[in-house]
Amino acid sequence: MAELSEGAGSATRLRDIKIVSLVGAAHFMSHVYVIMLPPLFLFARTEYGVSFTELGFAMSVFGFFSATLQTPAGFVVDRLGSGTLLIAALVLSGIGAAIIGLVPFYWALLLGFACLGIANTIYHPADYAILSHGVSAPRIAQAYSIHTFLGMAGQAVTPVIMLAMAGIWGWRSGFLGIAVVS
Repeated sequence: MAELSEGAGSATRLRDIKIVSLVGAAHFMSHVYVIMLPPLFLFARTEYGVSFTELGFAMSVFGFFSATLQTPAGFVVDRLGSGTLLIAALVLSGIGAAIIGLVPFYWALLLGFACLGIANTIYHPADYAILSHGVSAPRIAQAYSIHTFLGMAGQAVTPVIMLAMAGIWGWRSGFLGIAVVS
């Protein structure tokens, strides 16, 4: 009987690891999207011929959509399901990053950040729903901690990644690279 219990415990542990890894990867990316532009302000300012204020406005577009739609997104996640919406958010984020990377106009930067902001509304409600319903009770605190760590790690490595890609392939390459990873 103990062998059956150990086998079930191992399967539960593996399921928990899989869920935390996948949700953590999405959370990592959500924080990458938040901080992609600031390390490249000097490059973007030169190419677009805009001020730092206008680049900050692009960041505000992201924040506006993210803040305005955050609560409704929670209701949508509860109604339609978290897994499918999390995947849709990743796709929309990839589209937003691709628009920024491919279209060399300031309006495209605003459109890309609007897409990123809308997609950002889904991450936290979907992530927490998946974690709270999918991870076993003894590991839920660990799951939330790992989730938070991976989000902060995404934010920490993004400036280095974006500047490295800009130095090697040009400043837009970072957005394209992030779009492909999405």
